[in-house]
Amino acid sequence: RISKIPIAWTAMHCCCKSKRPPASPKLGGDSWELDEESQHELEVDLADHNYEWDSLFFAPKAFGFCGHDDEVSEEEEDEEDGSSPSALFGSWKCVDTWGLEEFLKATGIGLMQRKLALQARWPAWEFDSIDDGNILFVNHTQLGTMEETMILGKEYTWKDGHGNKLQCRTQWCPGAHGGTLRTTRSGQIGSYVEERSVNGSKLKFTLKHQTGVSWGRTFTRE
Repeated sequence: RISKIPIAWTAMHCCCKSKRPPASPKLGGDSWELDEESQHELEVDLADHNYEWDSLFFAPKAFGFCGHDDEVSEEEEDEEDGSSPSALFGSWKCVDTWGLEEFLKATGIGLMQRKLALQARWPAWEFDSIDDGNILFVNHTQLGTMEETMILGKEYTWKDGHGNKLQCRTQWCPGAHGGTLRTTRSGQIGSYVEERSVNGSKLKFTLKHQTGVSWGRTFTRE
């Protein structure tokens, strides 16, 4: 017998997917009973419109939903992060950069610093799985190598290359041909969101500042 019938019925009713309400349900403690005809009709409706009510009333993990702020158990967080972001693992070479100068101007970076940033050698990235299903991110830059342990599904503290302390939260969102690693960061320098989306042998990185400006890079697998 289908569980959580009252919630399911409310969802279908809001979507105007069913013609009439179930016939005279009987409530007793935690039970919800329908006559045989109504039970069968409801089961058919649920099967036909599973996606609609699932996406409205329950975080649809099966469809790649991630990054909500609701309180969830540790087990549910593991499910949200996907079984493993293996599509991301390996070495990546940067082949394109876009929007960086405009981003630096919009966020108040001076001319000399902008010139240095624009002339810097493009980075190479590595991602690997470490303890408890978390991710080790290694960033090879012109100024040296930086490492970050990205803890999936839980808030953690990290310092950037300039020593700025940031509160971070990372989620893995599975996709049909890879997936997206989404990281939110906030601190005294502001708040921003990073997305690293894998599609086969390509990785697209986008950083969006709280003001709405963004920049990014494109990588190919080495």
